Amino acid sequence: MKNIKKRKVVIAKGSGISHTISALNTKCYYIAKILKECRLNVTILSGIYYQEKIPAKKTGRFQGVAYYAPSVFKKTHSKIKRIVNKISHIWSVVTYLIAMRRKWGKIRYIFDDNSVLLPILILLSWLGVVELVFNIEEWPLAHELPLKKKIVPHLFTVLSFMLCGKAVCVSSFIIEKAALYNKKIKLFLLPAITDFSETKVSFQIDASDQETVRFLYCGNVGYYEVIDKIITAFIGVCELRSSMNLELVLILHGDALLISKCLSRVKNTRYSIHIKTHLTEHELYSEYYKASCLLAPLRNTQQDQSRFPQKIAEYTLLSKPIITTNVGDINKYFVSNKSALFIDNFVESDIEKKMLFVIDHMDYAAHIGLEGNLVGKQYFDYMQYVPSFGEFIM
Repeated sequence: MKNIKKRKVVIAKGSGISHTISALNTKCYYIAKILKECRLNVTILSGIYYQEKIPAKKTGRFQGVAYYAPSVFKKTHSKIKRIVNKISHIWSVVTYLIAMRRKWGKIRYIFDDNSVLLPILILLSWLGVVELVFNIEEWPLAHELPLKKKIVPHLFTVLSFMLCGKAVCVSSFIIEKAALYNKKIKLFLLPAITDFSETKVSFQIDASDQETVRFLYCGNVGYYEVIDKIITAFIGVCELRSSMNLELVLILHGDALLISKCLSRVKNTRYSIHIKTHLTEHELYSEYYKASCLLAPLRNTQQDQSRFPQKIAEYTLLSKPIITTNVGDINKYFVSNKSALFIDNFVESDIEKKMLFVIDHMDYAAHIGLEGNLVGKQYFDYMQYVPSFGEFIM
């Protein structure tokens, strides 16, 4: 690899990186880890973040990765204040990038649709301040939102493909879309990634836990349709295996009203269904560790075809069997009934069948989990992308 010690990369992604790896910034954290392994100087540039207490410092390090969080504000419902904060954030980003340009020479700027306005980025690129690399995790038009809420992100995405020389794509679906809009763009396929170099948890399972078959789903509550089908399937399994100790754990984040809706959904059931929120990373991996089977059913929709869930990479780390769907890039990495359990269709009855299979074939399911771990080490370990990703970025 070329000598790139004195090269600078700024990753604009997510918010609130100074305290924890949230769902918004997990991927950018591991991108930063890859580039650090490539001996690049890397900083995560946090987006606007609202919280009760404003930190004293705007710069720091989170688990070894440098960050700059110029725009942490107190929570406000004022639209005027939010507009002013947005303008302030843009100014902070522009002045920061110019300062980095003077110190390091032209810098690589990895951004997504959570970044500053695209015309400003294009201007900075034209002035030689940055070289733009577009990072895309989902296809905007595939979101289940009114068209008027999708059109601006879609235009941002299309223009980014057309105007950037490089793009990092999470799936083959997006790779194909990018090539349609810009035949000359250089593309890199980077699925969900995590750290396989160390064990995330070191818990022992209690005797009572060993007697329980525990299914677990982790995800954004915005996928309520998925959560609802999992609950229905689990209740059906409980009715068919009433003599067994069965448990469903739902680890949810996102909209408070939808979380409340999920709580109401399971409130009156007589079966063991637990909803957990606001877990630390340590607590999250503890729950993964105690689970017998991890759930990641995908819908046969364009939205799920275009993305690759972060939780699948995390699931494989724990060597637990995964129930998922052959949608998008899933069969690019997994083999049905060898390294994962594929449901045939996104319906409650198919999810129920796979849950029953796990219950009735625990040893075989455990073997599938071990095979899934080998898949994870090959494709979802961030270290597998050193140095290829660094060479692509530079």
